[in-house]
Amino acid sequence: MTRDKEKKAAKARLYYQKNKEKIKLYLKNNKEQIAAGGKKYRSKPGVKARRKKQHRAYYLANKDKAKLYYQNNKEKITAHKRVWREANKKQEATQQKVYKKANKGKIAAQRRAYNLANQDKANLYRQANKKKIAARAKAWAKANKKSIAKTRRGYREANKDKIAGKAKAHYGANKEKYSRRSRVWRKNYPERVKFHCQKRRARKKNIIHAFTVKEWKQKLKDTFGVCPVCDTYKGINKLSLDHIFPISKAKPGRVYTIKDIQAICKSCNSSKGAKIETENQINQSLASQQQTKLELAEKKPGGIET
Repeated sequence: MTRDKEKKAAKARLYYQKNKEKIKLYLKNNKEQIAAGGKKYRSKPGVKARRKKQHRAYYLANKDKAKLYYQNNKEKITAHKRVWREANKKQEATQQKVYKKANKGKIAAQRRAYNLANQDKANLYRQANKKKIAARAKAWAKANKKSIAKTRRGYREANKDKIAGKAKAHYGANKEKYSRRSRVWRKNYPERVKFHCQKRRARKKNIIHAFTVKEWKQKLKDTFGVCPVCDTYKGINKLSLDHIFPISKAKPGRVYTIKDIQAICKSCNSSKGAKIETENQINQSLASQQQTKLELAEKKPGGIET
């Protein structure tokens, strides 16, 4: 079988040498017809895989020859590839996606090896293209938010102890910095501090706060600084978050919405303790609060705090 193949190959080479010009002319005049025929043949089942296997085998047997050809025809090959990519953008994107998915480890190893071997080159490029790199990274992050979030979640889940250890070490080395930052933040955002303290307490009791900081802030603004229990103007910053149904009596898993909380002064919050207010008491308190707000608005020339 091998001898027959060799005989046929030798015969074909001899024919080509004798009829070179004739064959070239035929190929030139029938480009479209030949391309269509080739496309039809390649679309047959099993042909693509067989051709790929043949090309791979030829390349492995003729590596030096292939490299030499590439070196001598670099520009020609690059131009040909560019033209093909422009005409087959979707196909190329699909092929790259499939290849990357199948060769994640290999690609990562190649990148690491290249980066280690070209650190100086990479640093120079980064220094010269800072804005370009930042813009590209920003655009990519915006287009892949879900993917990034999923990857980060996965990493955190797989490296909980490592992350906790790093955070602990960093905190230990920068205690003063953290304390200073915390003091500044607590001073600038007192309402958020109260909100998070309540949320922490709620977590301890295994209850759920189904409202946001924004909703709580609006709730505070709606009081105009008037405590609905004692009908006294205290100012928004002096009001604290109170659970109408006390946390201490709530069953684990109870959900508190924005309607289940109120903003009252610290004194009333302390004296209320774990008492359960009826709906009638709450309605009376709200009506009384509204009256107090109107009276204050009449007395105070600049209005009341919002």
